[in-house]
Amino acid sequence: MQQDLLHRIKAFLAKNELFAGTPATPEQLAEAEAQLQLQLDPDYREFLSLFGASYVGVPVYGFNPGPMLPDTTVIQLTLEFRQAYAAEARWPILAQSCVLALTGSGDPVILDPAGRIRVYYHDSHEEDTLADSFADFIEQHLPTADPDF
Repeated sequence: MQQDLLHRIKAFLAKNELFAGTPATPEQLAEAEAQLQLQLDPDYREFLSLFGASYVGVPVYGFNPGPMLPDTTVIQLTLEFRQAYAAEARWPILAQSCVLALTGSGDPVILDPAGRIRVYYHDSHEEDTLADSFADFIEQHLPTADPDF
């Protein structure tokens, strides 16, 4: 991730400590890759290693969440959706992806093998690409430096 974006995330979380998780350990990241049978995207891995699961305008699941996020890991969330969707062979790309966020309606937001952020709308069975990269996804959602936030 670019240093400017990392700096803005750090500044946002410093002003909003309830949204900040604690850094994921190398062991947690390795466990995620082993259990999910994938390599974590480098930017997502860096985010988790610096901030853990944190709210940055959107909840980003991972490990060691702050008090404002549920204590659900990326492993648990991904495996739950994989199991639920496998029964009906819905959204096959999920088997090679990790669920890193949920929409307000409970739709899974994934990081796919190509590094894109995608969503599957479970009510309409439609999917959409939300961002071309994890960094772009964070850029879209990270609140600006608003003193009233």
